Amino acid sequence: YKVPKYQPLKWETCRGIGNSFGFNRNENASNVLSAQGLLETLVRVSANNGNLLIGIGPQADGTVPAVQQEPLLALGRWLAVNGLAVYGTRPFLGAGH
Repeated sequence: YKVPKYQPLKWETCRGIGNSFGFNRNENASNVLSAQGLLETLVRVSANNGNLLIGIGPQADGTVPAVQQEPLLALGRWLAVNGLAVYGTRPFLGAGH
């Protein structure tokens, strides 16, 4: 996933945790963004003045498949420790700015 370079105005990107924006019974772990990939995407988007909207695909009964839960829960654990590094920050414009 390619993140745009810094934008002077706030922007938002939307990406699915998997390849679909709805439940897809054919998706497995190889189709879902890893915890590391999700974290790297969040950091790149935030550093470039953006917001990240993560689309998930719940099943018909409303439950989120475990394969989608894993990276989201890992991101939540990371944010519990490091959230201040993301929430309310300003974009990184380079050294000396």
